[in-house]
Amino acid sequence: MRVTVTSWRALGSSVPRIALGLLAAALASVTTFACGRTGLVLLDNDEGPPTLLSDAGSDGPAVDAGSDSGTVDPDILPGHTVKVGDAEVPNDQQIAAGEGHACLRTMKGEVFCWGANELGQLGDGTRTASPNAKKVVGLPSIVRVTAGTHHTCALDVDGTVWCWGGNTQGEMGQGTMGPDPVFKPTKVAMPVVVGISGGGYHTCAHSVQGIAYCWGRNTFGESGAQGEAFVLKAKPVPNLPSVLEISAGWDHTCAILSDRTVRCWGRNQDGQIGNATSGAVEIDPEIAIGVASARALFGGDDHTCALLLDGSMQCWGDDENGELGAGSALFSDKALRVQGMTDAYQGGGGREHSCVATRAGDVFCWGANTGCQLGIGVNCGPQSTIAKVPTQVGAIHDARWVAAGEVFTCAAHKERGAMCWGQNDRGQLGSGKMNDYGDKPGTPSEVLGL
Repeated sequence: MRVTVTSWRALGSSVPRIALGLLAAALASVTTFACGRTGLVLLDNDEGPPTLLSDAGSDGPAVDAGSDSGTVDPDILPGHTVKVGDAEVPNDQQIAAGEGHACLRTMKGEVFCWGANELGQLGDGTRTASPNAKKVVGLPSIVRVTAGTHHTCALDVDGTVWCWGGNTQGEMGQGTMGPDPVFKPTKVAMPVVVGISGGGYHTCAHSVQGIAYCWGRNTFGESGAQGEAFVLKAKPVPNLPSVLEISAGWDHTCAILSDRTVRCWGRNQDGQIGNATSGAVEIDPEIAIGVASARALFGGDDHTCALLLDGSMQCWGDDENGELGAGSALFSDKALRVQGMTDAYQGGGGREHSCVATRAGDVFCWGANTGCQLGIGVNCGPQSTIAKVPTQVGAIHDARWVAAGEVFTCAAHKERGAMCWGQNDRGQLGSGKMNDYGDKPGTPSEVLGL
């Protein structure tokens, strides 16, 4: 089912994303629209359903932890594994980024968060921002964490999802929505899952059986439900067989299927669905044309990227600021090859930028640099130039995971700690200070308090 909304593209280019999200929610509540942006790891089995899956998202997509044969993952660090139910996944340090906050999952299964906290997204029981990392209490052993605009969710070793933060559009999956935040981690009632991904105001997860579930805002069909503006409890996404991985963007969602093709649904004003059209809302999952052999995904505000089995990448959607990494385009409604990328392991999409961690531990970013979010240390800030192709972040060579926030970026080290760079007005760099772009704009700095 397709709903044409040609006016949203022009509106989205001039209205701040928070205001646009609230406006969309308000419109959805009084119209019949619903009717008519920083994963876990998957052990894939080509002869049957997936035996495990991973988190992706506006915080940093999931990665396929299995080789194509589904038996060995050459990217798993020796001795670094942890169980989710009966499945075994890499025990990576993993990081997630929301609009103005970030969270790290350590190899001990603990979660630390820092940055913006206006709706309790740090999980410390307050609305006070923190420029230092704080441990989230009340959680069992966690294997993955993901972040949306003002909410955070985590997946524990039993396959249970916990969420905290803003619930203005049903992000908590508790059957309610309203202005009052959920300040402490709260269980989401749903079947056992092995992957999780937070979008703008929605969250999606998937089970070992390959079933995708979403909840939260559905104004643009991003939660996959027909006839509902908000999905207040986790519901299966229809017409989506054998999901290996799911990744939630700002107001669209994509999934890798068992044949390693990609399907997307939700808002499509800039071609982020990848089905050779734009300007419509796709209620049903659509095939992303020209994408095959996908092993991981991430979604930004209005763009999507797939990491392929051979280490290369494809991206599609908005490219006004170079976030597709293809060198030239204003937008593309079909997948384009990311220039020079041959060793991509995991990545994340922000508002107008993309970043990737390679198997070697290096980090590359491209797109807008207005908040110094590319980490290149020069030509950043309001008068910056964009990077249309991947550019290496020179200060990091041991990254295991990268996450792109709205206008900042963070990377988790392989063993301990994390570094962030970009905008820091709400302490999202975790540097102990709140200043525009950190002490050295565009230069990664260590997160304090981990």
